[in-house]
Amino acid sequence: MMIYIAKIALRLQPYRKFFYLIAALLMGNIGYRLLYFSSINQFNDSVTMLNLLALVWLALLNLMLNIFTYPQQSVKVNTNLFQRFKNKLNQWLEYLLAIILLLLTVAVILLSIKMIRV
Repeated sequence: MMIYIAKIALRLQPYRKFFYLIAALLMGNIGYRLLYFSSINQFNDSVTMLNLLALVWLALLNLMLNIFTYPQQSVKVNTNLFQRFKNKLNQWLEYLLAIILLLLTVAVILLSIKMIRV
């Protein structure tokens, strides 16, 4: 699982600046809609909700790119006890972050399905 996520993150790494550009455009569009539409009834449209959903997807991609781009360092056999403990702790934290990323992805998928139905 970790290797698969790292491969995806490495393949998406060249598009990082493009993701930032899209996020800036979406934030600009949301800000424009907040300033232009003065009443809540006009603001509550599907375009703004889809912009927010796309912004959540981009934030999730950015999280994946920032955490899983760099591969884990290999553990040497002749290291001291503290170094082995530190490597194991690092490995467990990466697994925990991978599980959190997968849970967030499932939550965003469910949110996407719910928002597209509306």
